[in-house]
Amino acid sequence: MSTQKKDNTTPASGSVVRRGLLTPQSSYVEDELAQDNASTSLKRKNSFRDLDSDQVHTRSLSKRSRLEEITAALQKPLKPQPESSQARTSSLNRTASYSRLPRTDPSTHLVWLDLETTDAGIPYQDIKILEIAVRITDKDFTPLDAGVSFLVHWAGKATFGALETIPPVVIAMHRKSGLQHDYDHTPTPERKSLEHVERLVCDYVKSHRIYSGAIMAGRGIGFDRNMIRYHMPKFDKIFHHQIFDITTLWHLISRKYERQRRFKDSVQHRAMDDVSGAIREAKFYADLVFKTPSEVTWPSVDGPSTEREVMLVVQSISVSHQPFSPPSTKALSLLRSSLSAPYPPGQAEKKSLDFNLDVVEGPPTSDQMRTILSYLPSKAISPSHAFLSAHYATPTGSERPEGVSAIANLAQNNPSALKWPIVVDWHGGQAAIGDIEGVKAILETLRKKRDGELKEDEVDQPKGWFT
Repeated sequence: MSTQKKDNTTPASGSVVRRGLLTPQSSYVEDELAQDNASTSLKRKNSFRDLDSDQVHTRSLSKRSRLEEITAALQKPLKPQPESSQARTSSLNRTASYSRLPRTDPSTHLVWLDLETTDAGIPYQDIKILEIAVRITDKDFTPLDAGVSFLVHWAGKATFGALETIPPVVIAMHRKSGLQHDYDHTPTPERKSLEHVERLVCDYVKSHRIYSGAIMAGRGIGFDRNMIRYHMPKFDKIFHHQIFDITTLWHLISRKYERQRRFKDSVQHRAMDDVSGAIREAKFYADLVFKTPSEVTWPSVDGPSTEREVMLVVQSISVSHQPFSPPSTKALSLLRSSLSAPYPPGQAEKKSLDFNLDVVEGPPTSDQMRTILSYLPSKAISPSHAFLSAHYATPTGSERPEGVSAIANLAQNNPSALKWPIVVDWHGGQAAIGDIEGVKAILETLRKKRDGELKEDEVDQPKGWFT
C-alpha cells in the first residue's frame, strides 16, 4: 500500500482554521479572518527578529487566542435554517472548493448520504440518480460542515419530462418537493453530469482526509448504497461494506416503545433535507433512548485487558470449503498448519500465526460475495469470471449466470459450478477464490503484520468487517 504524502501545509487537528472551510458558521469565520488579514497585512511584513522576546510571546498568545475563538465557534451545533427554493437551487449548482483539513477518523465519523431517483422498484441499471447530498458528522451526530448537494443532469434530457421510466407517483413527488422545477430551470452551463458530480462528492469526502473505510449512513441507506455501487464506482471505493441505517434504530424503538409514527416532515424528498432529517432523528434516539457511557456496564468486554485485546486484535479468516475439491483441501491444510506450526514453514525460530479460522462447508451468501468481490486485487473482474469454475456442470452460453444473486443460487444447487475454496480475511480486506497463491498472499500479510514489517497506516487502515 502506498503511504499518503505528507501535506506540510496541513495543521494539526484543532490548531488552525483556514479560509474557505465549508461549515455552518463559514460566513462568520471568513468575515473574521478577512478583518484580521486586513488589519495585520502590514504587520506581517515585519520580521519576528525585529521584536524582543516579550513582544514575540505577546503576539503568539494573541494569535493563539484568536484561533481558539474561531475553533470554538466552529464546534457549535448546527441550527437548521430555512432555505428558499431559489437559494437551494443556487447552492446546488455552485462548484465548491474545500480546505485541507486534518484527517477525519472513518471509524468514528459517519458519511451521511441521500439520493433522489427516477424510481426505486426496478433494476438499479435502469434507475437514474437525479440528486445527491453528502454530509459528515462526528460520533455524536454533530455535522462537521454544511455538506454538499448536487443535481444530476442526463445527456439529451433537458427537461424532467424527457426522463423515461418515472412512475406517475414519483413525478408527483418530485413536483411537490420542487426537484422537478430545479431540474428544469438549472442554466445549461451549470448542469452537471453524473461523472462530474461523482468527482465533486469524492473531493468533498477526501477533503476531510477520508480515503477508505468510511461508513455510509442514512435512512433506508441500503438502496442508496446499491445505487452508488452501480452508478458511482469511484465514490463507492471510499466506503466500508458496512452501513449505518437509522431505520434499524426505528424498528427497535417502535417495538420497544410501541411507537407507530416517525417524525413529522422527516422525509421531504430533497436530498439534503432528508440527510439533515436523518441526522436529527439519529441524534434524537441517541439522546433520548440510549444510556450515557457512564451508565453502561458491558458484560465480558469489561473483563481482563488481555481478553479485551484479543477481542479487538485477533483477525478472522473464513473458508468456504468443499471436501471434494483438491485445491480446497490443500488450502485448508495450509491455513491450519500456519496456526499450529512455525510460519513460514521450515523456519523453526518463527512463531505460528494468530487468527480465528472459520470453516464453512458451503458457498457464501450473495451479500458476502459482493463484499468478497470488492476485496479482490482486480476490481474490474465480473462475478461469473471470479466465482464460476470450468467444471463441465457449469452452465455456459445464455444459461451462464452473471449476477451475484444468480451465482449464489446456482452454487446452492450445483456446488461444482463454483471455484473452491473461497478464503476471506474479513479484517484485512483480502480474498482468494480457487487460488492457493492467493491464500499464501493472505498468510504473508499476516506474517508481515506479526513481524512488524507493515507500515502503521497499512496496519490500521480500515478494510474489513472487524475494523
